[in-house]
Amino acid sequence: MKKLLIALPFVISGCSLVAATSKEVSPGTYAVTAGGNIFSKREDLQSKIDKKAIKLCGPGAYRFIGDAPIEVTSTSTYVNGTWMDVPGHRLTRVVVCQDTEVQG
Repeated sequence: MKKLLIALPFVISGCSLVAATSKEVSPGTYAVTAGGNIFSKREDLQSKIDKKAIKLCGPGAYRFIGDAPIEVTSTSTYVNGTWMDVPGHRLTRVVVCQDTEVQG
């Protein structure tokens, strides 16, 4: 029981500590995804996406194409001998670098 109480906060908040990921869909255009726990707000996920876009394109050298809804996801996690489905949020935005020189 003591192990469960220690592990539970990490299970609940674990996804919120992960940085955004990106995949290049064409030169200078990226699909950037940020995930978090079920309590993550759209603004928090968008902040992660903004940080990744700055790393990819440079400060102020990017724009977003369209808008995207926040998705509810589920991840299986093994806790104290039992598999649990842990809900979370995910946001994916398309980022276009406005400068031809991509930071990488």
